[in-house]
Amino acid sequence: MEPLAARAPACLAVRLADPTLAQPPLVGEDPVEAPAGVGPRVQGQQAPGAVEQSGLSLAPEEREEELPSGLPVVPQPAQEILPGVPAVRSGRGPGCGGEQLRRHVPVPDPADEAGQPAQAPRGLRDDRLLGGGDEVAPDRHPAREAAQVAMDVVDFLRSERRAREGTLDLPVERRERAHELRAESQRPRRRGYRQGPARHRSPDVTPLVSGWVSVAPEGRAAPNPFTPVRFSDPVPTARTRTAFAPADHARELSTLGVIDVGSNTARFVVFETSAGGIVRPVFETKESPRLGLEPAADGSLSEAAIARGVHAVRRFSRTVRQLGVRKVIGVATSAARDAPNGPAFVQEVERATSVRLKILSGTEEARYAYLGVAGTLELRNDLVCDLGGGSLQLAEVRDGALRNSVSLPLGALRLSRRFLEHDPPKRREREQLREHARSAIRSAVEAFGGHHDRLVAVGGTVRALARASIDLTEFPVRRVHGYRLYDRAIEAMDELLGEMPANKRKAIPGIGSDRADVVLAGITVFEELERAIGVDHVLVSGAGIREGIALEAIRARLPTSAEELVDRSVATASTTFGFDLERAREVADTADRLFGLLAGRYGWGRSERLALRAAAGMHDAGIAVDLWNHPAHSAYLLRNYPIWGLDQREILLASMTAYLHDGDEPPSAWKKRYLPLVGSPEVGTAVRLGAILEVAKTVASPKTLLSLASGGQRLAVAFSSGADVALPSRWQEKVRKAMERVFDLEVKVRDG
Repeated sequence: MEPLAARAPACLAVRLADPTLAQPPLVGEDPVEAPAGVGPRVQGQQAPGAVEQSGLSLAPEEREEELPSGLPVVPQPAQEILPGVPAVRSGRGPGCGGEQLRRHVPVPDPADEAGQPAQAPRGLRDDRLLGGGDEVAPDRHPAREAAQVAMDVVDFLRSERRAREGTLDLPVERRERAHELRAESQRPRRRGYRQGPARHRSPDVTPLVSGWVSVAPEGRAAPNPFTPVRFSDPVPTARTRTAFAPADHARELSTLGVIDVGSNTARFVVFETSAGGIVRPVFETKESPRLGLEPAADGSLSEAAIARGVHAVRRFSRTVRQLGVRKVIGVATSAARDAPNGPAFVQEVERATSVRLKILSGTEEARYAYLGVAGTLELRNDLVCDLGGGSLQLAEVRDGALRNSVSLPLGALRLSRRFLEHDPPKRREREQLREHARSAIRSAVEAFGGHHDRLVAVGGTVRALARASIDLTEFPVRRVHGYRLYDRAIEAMDELLGEMPANKRKAIPGIGSDRADVVLAGITVFEELERAIGVDHVLVSGAGIREGIALEAIRARLPTSAEELVDRSVATASTTFGFDLERAREVADTADRLFGLLAGRYGWGRSERLALRAAAGMHDAGIAVDLWNHPAHSAYLLRNYPIWGLDQREILLASMTAYLHDGDEPPSAWKKRYLPLVGSPEVGTAVRLGAILEVAKTVASPKTLLSLASGGQRLAVAFSSGADVALPSRWQEKVRKAMERVFDLEVKVRDG
């Protein structure tokens, strides 16, 4: 008789990853219908509700067709990868893998259910491990155990069906074993790791970029991610939890998508947001529809530009559906705002894609740019500028708060189209552009009045210039956020790029094809802004209006201090990397107290204190990568994970401090690698801060008392009365060595 394994659908291969999936039909029984919208994809047919459920309405030529639900799955031919253990290229039905090869363990033959022992397949009868190895007991063969597990699962699936029919005959102990397997498979997994394609997952779970979240219960319509919302509405929180974080320290995380259709580019960004007020981009894609290119005589968007814009948003909407983002906010800026047919463009986008764009006013755009910067940097008396393709937004900040804003028609694409007729442009054309920009910028700055400490810039053009400068100068920190773009670097790029045609400018690292023909106009705008304000550099922010929209949606409390931004970032990182947040706070508070005792000796200030606080909060984050070398991994995460509130020097100082917190010596290559940000004095500071962190990690406790005695020559470490603490002698010796080696201080430890 043909074995059951050959006749069973491919879905009956071992499926321990998620047994709550819709179960496949058993051989000889009626097929079980799949949930609506889930099924193998075949050209020419579509599952009812598969597209409508996610709130999308794609054009006919863009739809991905699916089979109607309820069709049985036809398995593909198996391919043998080990003797007797074929790999099945499973179909795309409910609970089946797509184009992935999976180990197929044969299911039991019905003849074996009459009490006869199941026969292991031919390839599993050898009493050795597959591929050779030592002999093992016949009843403990790993392959036989895997086959038995498969039998338990299959029998359990049969038992569920027979229970409904009143013919349950599975032994109780095997039923309990199958229940245990289900419970095992449903344990929380480490968040941030891909756990298989969406079609492998339970119908009541929607996959996100960074984890799993609960969505609408079965039988209830899923929410439309493009439902219009007021920007002040909070984001519905989807709970996720890392498997490594204690339950008391778990943080609520959610995802929020933002679609931003500008004059030159359009972007879709997915943010991971936390209730603490931090947003972190976890996915980004962009298009270059260039809505502001070649407008009509009255400024209307051309039909070609509208078509490009609709195509870009349609692609974003498909990505939203694929990622399972639950809420999306869409905005359009200068091109749609200034064009007479801008509202008609928004209506066409909604008709074609179901995405409802909100046209931002110039004041709103400036405010969101301010919020995006305030969520990552502590602002004082600064001027925030957002240079886009169609307009320039200026936001005046006084004592950290937004006081006034203005939108000027000085976008890079608009100026290039108006003044730069040749490629490369003539000197006369560039001078006319400069005079026009200088007049408008000076008038706006004079209207603001007062002095501005810094010029903080956001937008694609300034990020492109920062990336080019970082690459050309081999700057040690590769992140653009916090980069200082000095006037001499801008002038050098002006000379370099001004003599090149656009097809050569796009070959410069960081510029790219979407900025090559507009970057010269952007350079001119930033040169005039620096002159008008009287500063010698532009501080580049990696966060802009999209981050501002997300921060307002989660009702983040802004503006705030740099210390608060560091603490919020560390709290979010504790969820991402699974370290103990309360322990990190204890270490940071203890380190801060010890810093206060020693700062006067070395002239340390707030900058060093911030770096130490960030290093103390993240000192154990590297354990998520590797326990034994975690200081180096923690240092890497500090350089690359978004710890807001710090400038680039402080980030690098925090990274070196975390690297040295176990008493290691600084690598000799640091002085050369991290120039010009740090030199010998900064490396010496990192060594001392690392020693402070080492001591704080050893003695950290809310009841630890630290003081200097004997004229500042001795560090006294004591614990308040009632503290159940006794510092082991080897830990006391560790504290003594660190203080004597780095600070030449004696240490006196008193318990109780």
